[in-house]
Amino acid sequence: MSGRCQYVTIIGKNVALVLLAAWLWVTLTFLHLAATGRSLEDLYTSGFPPGAREETKQILELDQPSIVLAYWAFLRNLLAGNWGHSFSHYPREVSGLLLERLPRSLLLWGLALLAALKLSRGFSKLFQHPRAGVAVMGRLAALGAATVPLPLLVLLLTHGLSYRSGWLPLSQTIDPLLWRRYPDASLNSVLLAVAAALVLGLVLAWIAFALARSTLKLSGLWREMIQLSVFALSAALGLLVFLGERFTLGLDLLRHLALPWATLALYGGAWHALLLRGNLLGLQNGKLGAWAIFLALTLALLLAVETTYHWLGLGPLLSRARVMADFPLLLGLSFALVGLFLGGLLAIKVSLELSLVRRQGAFSISSPTSAQRKFSRTALKLSLLALLILGLAALLPTPYSPAHEDVQVPPPAPPSLEHPLGTDQEGRDVLSELMAWARSTFLYVGPVGLGAAFLGLLFSLSIRLLRRRRNAPAALTAKALTALAYAPLLLPFLFTQLSVMLQLALPPWAWGALLSLPWAFRALVFASSSSSRSWTGTTGWRYQAARLGAAICVGAGAAALEMALRLPQGVVLAPWLVQDPLRHWWLFWPEMLMLWLPALSLFMLGWALRIRAEDKRGKALQV
Repeated sequence: MSGRCQYVTIIGKNVALVLLAAWLWVTLTFLHLAATGRSLEDLYTSGFPPGAREETKQILELDQPSIVLAYWAFLRNLLAGNWGHSFSHYPREVSGLLLERLPRSLLLWGLALLAALKLSRGFSKLFQHPRAGVAVMGRLAALGAATVPLPLLVLLLTHGLSYRSGWLPLSQTIDPLLWRRYPDASLNSVLLAVAAALVLGLVLAWIAFALARSTLKLSGLWREMIQLSVFALSAALGLLVFLGERFTLGLDLLRHLALPWATLALYGGAWHALLLRGNLLGLQNGKLGAWAIFLALTLALLLAVETTYHWLGLGPLLSRARVMADFPLLLGLSFALVGLFLGGLLAIKVSLELSLVRRQGAFSISSPTSAQRKFSRTALKLSLLALLILGLAALLPTPYSPAHEDVQVPPPAPPSLEHPLGTDQEGRDVLSELMAWARSTFLYVGPVGLGAAFLGLLFSLSIRLLRRRRNAPAALTAKALTALAYAPLLLPFLFTQLSVMLQLALPPWAWGALLSLPWAFRALVFASSSSSRSWTGTTGWRYQAARLGAAICVGAGAAALEMALRLPQGVVLAPWLVQDPLRHWWLFWPEMLMLWLPALSLFMLGWALRIRAEDKRGKALQV
C-alpha cells in the first residue's frame, strides 16, 4: 500500500471511530433521558408558557407514538441544530446562545493550551534533571500544581496580581463604562480582532524564532527573548490595524482575560507534564489515552475557571442552566462540549498514527531512572503518611457533635485550647467539620477506586477476548467498546448535574466509579495492545497486582479531584479574604488543605506504585 493510500486509510478509520463514539454518546444520552420516566415533551417545554409549548412541540416533533420514532426525531433535531429554546434565556434558541459564547471559550482554551505546552517543557526539564533531588522536587511540584484547589489558586492570583500589585482588575467582567463609548462594537467582533492579532503575532514570532536559530545561530535564551518581543510588537500592531480607534476595547478584553488564562495555563501545564511527559499512567500503547484525559480535564477546568472568574463563555452559561433547571440548554452544552472533545481527540489520534507510520516504530517505555526510583520512594512515604493522618481524622470521634449544639464560643473565634482550629461564622467547630469531611471523602473515594478498577478490568478483558476471535463482528464490537471507553471522560460533572436535575436515584459513589473508569482503564496493563503476551509466575502476578493497585489509587484520586472541581462552581471569594488571606485563616486554609491532600496523596501513591512495578518487571526481564 502506498504512503498516500495509507494516510487516507488512517484518516478514514479514525473518522469512522469518532463518529461511532459520537453515535454511542447520543444513543446513551437518549436512553438516559428515556429511563427517567419523563417524556421529551415535558423535558423540553416544562419551562415555557402554554403557547410556546405547542410551538416547540411541533418544531421538535415531540409527539411521537413510539420510542423508536422519538429516537429518530431526536437524531434529526440534533443534526439539524434544532436544540430548542432556553428556559433561562427565553425566547433565544440554544444553538444561538452556544454560537455566541463558544468563540469566547475557544479563545481562552486555545491561549491557555499554548501557554501550557511551554510550561510543560519547563516541568519536563525538571523531570529529567541529572540531580535526583531536583527531579523529585519537580515531580512533586507538578503534582501539587495539578491538584491545588481552584479557590485557593484564585485567591493567591487575585491577591497578588490584582489587590497587591494592581496590575489586573479585580472584577472579571468587561468595563461597561469603556464599552458604552462604542455602542456599535460587539464583544464577539472585538474578540475576533484580538484572535486575529494574536495569530499574526504567533506566526511572525515563529518566523523570527526560525531565523534566529538558522541564520543568526543564537542560543536558546536569546531565541526565546526575540520570539517574545516579536510576538508582543506584532500582536500590538495587529490590534491597532484590526480595531483602529477601538484599540482600548481589545486591551480591556485582554486584561480581563489574564487571570482566567493564567489559572487554566498553570493547571494545563502541570497536567500535560504529568500525563504526557511524566507518564503518570504508565501507558504502553501510545499517548492517546493520556491526551484524551488531558483534553477532558482542560475542558472541565475551562468551565470551572470561567464560572469562578465570571468570564462570559460557556462556564457561566452552564452554571445558570444548572441553577434554573434549563434542560434544553444543558443538553445543548453537553453536545457542544462532546463535539469539542471528540474533534480534538480525532486530530490528536490521526497525528499520532501518521507520525508512527513515518517513524516506522512503536512507542515504548524505558525502564525507570534513578530519579524516578527516588521519587517513588519519596512519594510512597509522603502519600502513606498523609493518608494515615486523613484516615485517623476520619476514624476518630469528632470533639463536638455534628450539629455543633454544644459549642458556646461566639463566631467566628480564633484557635484556642478548646477549639484547636477555631469556629466558623455559624459557631461550628472547624476541626470537627474537617474530620467529618475526611470521613465522607473516604466513603466516597474508596468505593470509587475499587469500582473504577473493577469496571476497567472487566472492560479491558472484554476487549482483549473479542480481539482474539479474529472475526468481523467481534472486531466491530471491540472497536465500539473502545470508543465507548472514552464516553465517561466527557466532562465529568455533566453526568452528575444531569442526574441531579432529572432526579435519578444513583448514589454519589456509583457516579464517581463511572467518572473514574477511564483513569483506571488507561492505567491497567490489560488495556494495552502490547501486553497481549501473558506474564506468568510470581513476578508476573506481582507486577499485575502492583499495576492494579496503581489503577485503584489513580481512580480514587480522580474522584477526589472531581469533588474538588465541582465545589467551586459559582464560588465568590469574600472581599476581606482577597485583601488579607491570613485574616481569619482558620475559616479557609484548613478546608483547602483537606481538599488538596486526598487527590494529591492518591495520585502520588498511584504514580509510586506504577514506577515500582515497572522497575520490578525490568529487573525480572534482565534476570
